[in-house]
Amino acid sequence: MDWRNDGEESRLSIAYSAGLAIGLHNLAEGLAIGTAFATGRSALGVFLIIGFMIHNVSEGPVVVAPLADGERPPMRHFVALGLLAGAPAILGG
Repeated sequence: MDWRNDGEESRLSIAYSAGLAIGLHNLAEGLAIGTAFATGRSALGVFLIIGFMIHNVSEGPVVVAPLADGERPPMRHFVALGLLAGAPAILGG
């Protein structure tokens, strides 16, 4: 199976769609962490960081799962997917 085009929608576009959705979700998590620290509740902020870190471990496979079967795309796509899904949490914080 070719990662460039396998029917109606390519597997790469599915991965980018999942990365975008998770990135939007992670933006809200970053905002929650930033709000906790901005209001002086550092214990809550640390708790949220640890909780979201554990929670986000399960999100990585969701992004790359569409690419698991068949030819592997270039590494730049994996870097871009990681930034798309993860950077909004940093921006939100």
